[in-house]
Parts: sequence; C-alpha cells; structure tokens
Amino acid sequence: DYVFVTQEFGVVELERLPDFGSDHFPFYAKLNLVR
Repeated sequence: DYVFVTQEFGVVELERLPDFGSDHFPFYAKLNLVR
C-alpha cells in the first residue's frame, strides 16, 4: 500500500499499523509542510 505526497512535504514518521483483516495494510503518516 502507498502514501503519496508532493515534494512540499517531509516525512516525520511512517509506520505500518497492525493488520485488521483487510487485503490492505493500514499506515500512519506524520508529515510536515516544508515549502
């Protein structure tokens, strides 16, 4: 699975969360606007 951002954003944290029975994985993304 994916997290798409533009170049104006920096990744602070990225974590794959526990499986919840789907065929996709949940993600937690903490981003900051760099400008």
